Amino acid sequence: MKLAIGLLVFAVSHLVSVQTNSTTIAFDKTDYNFGTVKEGKNITHTFTFKNTGKYDFVIKEVDASCDCMVPTLPKGPVKPGATGTIVVVFNTSGQAKAKRQSSKSVTITANTIPAKTSLYMQGYVLPMR
Repeated sequence: MKLAIGLLVFAVSHLVSVQTNSTTIAFDKTDYNFGTVKEGKNITHTFTFKNTGKYDFVIKEVDASCDCMVPTLPKGPVKPGATGTIVVVFNTSGQAKAKRQSSKSVTITANTIPAKTSLYMQGYVLPMR
């Protein structure tokens, strides 16, 4: 019984310590519609955010939905109250869809609540002719 209570106390204290350094961020927008473009064009968009929490915003991992998405991240932590940007370049080469909208994403894992935030770029990519 004492072991079970000890394990429970350890688990709860670990959970609290992990969440202690978590912060919150607010993006102006998490999706960008680039309209209709010809295949082969690079689309660049800047996603702006503000650290609305009490701790530094630190990115732990970035996952792009394809190699065609290249994000540029802030250099170092973003302080509480400060703003930052994530610039994403979408290379449309080979991304033409017949009468279908193309939607790509970059997912940021950070010390935030929630831990993951996805940024989307979407629109129509027409084949080159």
